[in-house]
Amino acid sequence: MTWIGILLIFAGALMIAQDQQRKRLEQQPARRPVDQRPVNRGEVPPLDERTLCPRCESLLVPRTGPYGEFWGCTSYPDCRYTRNR
Repeated sequence: MTWIGILLIFAGALMIAQDQQRKRLEQQPARRPVDQRPVNRGEVPPLDERTLCPRCESLLVPRTGPYGEFWGCTSYPDCRYTRNR
């Protein structure tokens, strides 16, 4: 068998696999793209509650993580300072 024959066998198998996957995807309900999901950013604190990061002097803002709410530096990931709310 020549390399052209091997290539044709592979291309045929690839086309069959693509058709099967396309049919599976057409049967699934459409999902919303990840970047269009609503994001809960929380309320912006009043001006008197805004403070500066003691490490880099950037603004601290309220954030929500897997363990609850906290104050985080706006220079993240360069500065990883956090403070409990």
